[in-house]
Amino acid sequence: MSKKKQKIASKDAITRRDAINRVSTGNRVAMRNTKYLTYALLAILVLLVIFIRLKLDGIPMERDEGIYAYGGRMILDGKVPYLDFYEQKFPGLFYSYAAIIAIFGRTLEGIHHGFTFLNVVTIVMLFFVGRRLFNDFTGVIVAATFALISLTPYASGFTRQSEHILVFFATAAILSTLKALDTNRLLWFVLAGVMACLSLLVKTNGVFYIIMLGLSMMIYYALIKPIDWKKLLLNIGTYSVAVFATFGLMCLVMAAQGALGEMWYFAVEFPRTYLSAVPFDVGMSFLQQFGGMVVNGYLPFWIIAACGVFLLFFTKENLHKKIWMPIWAALAFMTVTPGFRFYGHYWLMVMPVLAVLVGAAFYGLQSLLKGRGKMLATLIPALIFGLIFIQNIASHSSYYFYPNYENIIRDTYGMNPFPEAKVIGDKLKPMAKKGDKILLFGSEPQLYIYTGMDAPNRHAYFTHLVSDATKTRANDWQKEYIDNLNTEKPRFIVIFQNQVSLGVKPNANRAILDFIGNYLNNDYQKIGNVDILGRNNTLYNWDIQQVQTYKPRSSSFIDIFKLK
Repeated sequence: MSKKKQKIASKDAITRRDAINRVSTGNRVAMRNTKYLTYALLAILVLLVIFIRLKLDGIPMERDEGIYAYGGRMILDGKVPYLDFYEQKFPGLFYSYAAIIAIFGRTLEGIHHGFTFLNVVTIVMLFFVGRRLFNDFTGVIVAATFALISLTPYASGFTRQSEHILVFFATAAILSTLKALDTNRLLWFVLAGVMACLSLLVKTNGVFYIIMLGLSMMIYYALIKPIDWKKLLLNIGTYSVAVFATFGLMCLVMAAQGALGEMWYFAVEFPRTYLSAVPFDVGMSFLQQFGGMVVNGYLPFWIIAACGVFLLFFTKENLHKKIWMPIWAALAFMTVTPGFRFYGHYWLMVMPVLAVLVGAAFYGLQSLLKGRGKMLATLIPALIFGLIFIQNIASHSSYYFYPNYENIIRDTYGMNPFPEAKVIGDKLKPMAKKGDKILLFGSEPQLYIYTGMDAPNRHAYFTHLVSDATKTRANDWQKEYIDNLNTEKPRFIVIFQNQVSLGVKPNANRAILDFIGNYLNNDYQKIGNVDILGRNNTLYNWDIQQVQTYKPRSSSFIDIFKLK
């Protein structure tokens, strides 16, 4: 080749190299700008969620929140789960509430701030889940979807429910699993197992997340040809050992406190009566009723999530992710099925997977549109999601930005005396002295949080005392309860004449209902009564003279007594 041709060829090579470098530099700049944009959107989303949730920080508790928070407070006061207080859950729930209360305070607002923090961290983790599964755009979609659907009022999104903690641990387990499979580092498999087990120790429904992630690992390795059996067995074995080791550690903690046997009864044996109480046909009616209420107002997300289950099969995405989506959907739904009750707050456990499925649907749409240009493939899904997001904000603006606490409670829980319990608690708190006890004849343990007072004995949740005596230890509990009250009189007694609050089950021992009337005799003075006349019509009476002769006008009323 002549020197002239060599010179021209060299010049062409340099030109091509410069062009490639310019394209490469341009791609890097575009990728960096995209990352900055997604982080900016995530930050705006987090600020929006904090703003909305802080407006809900004074909303009254419902009874489940109350007993869980009370258990957390008792742990901080040196009490032992199942011996000094109990509930039909594993102790991870109480220790989680204890950690939140220790950091954010014992007040209603402090506990709410703790749950706001958990929700925000879950949103951020789901952003990284979506990004690791698909791309940055999908990460924002997943995070934004969860931010809204986890606020669903009929799913008790505004509450401090245990499901929010389960979701936090389950999401951490999902993210750790994805990181483990990408990096092949055993530490991430350990972390995935620990987090998954913690979701179980908060609520037994977390077992479905343990199964979901274990199956996901098996599918991932089974599709790699040839199968690396050593890696499969080592990594899945590490995950499994982490799950069992975490559970075993909690058992050791309970054994060291002499509460292992009681833990097993209350967390495993006692709940069987709850799980078997609802017939299948009644459960299906609950599914239709409560499921419909949860979906109401958030239907677009649920429809898109259903599309996300299968839309990936029409893309060139990795096969394991295509298989994961329907499996994740099925196992997430299984979290709400035990007991066939389908209560609204149970659906919070579905929300992380629901958000991922919405992200999968938009990623699938983005992939199908790539033939029309990269910008259009992102712009169209972004516009669609943006419209859905804005429509949701607009349609729920009063709930998000101008919440009426009583209306929210009534819409979600009907005529349960939750607003009234808050008013009573605020009234009694200034009257309480250090060491005072309060007896709640009815299942409204949130009063322990409002007043700062403890129950006079370990039977803090009245509904267990009137459970089915043929299937539980209710007879023994009532005897223990009565013996304790005969030796120590609490300073305050609140009696709820409300059938739901009393929670008397078929085959309950009704002796305790007769006991309380005799117990009051001449030692207590009625200092207040509350008559729930209608949805927004509650009569509060604190006049000492009037309360003695007042005759309730409704079948749902509350009497408050003080030791003379």
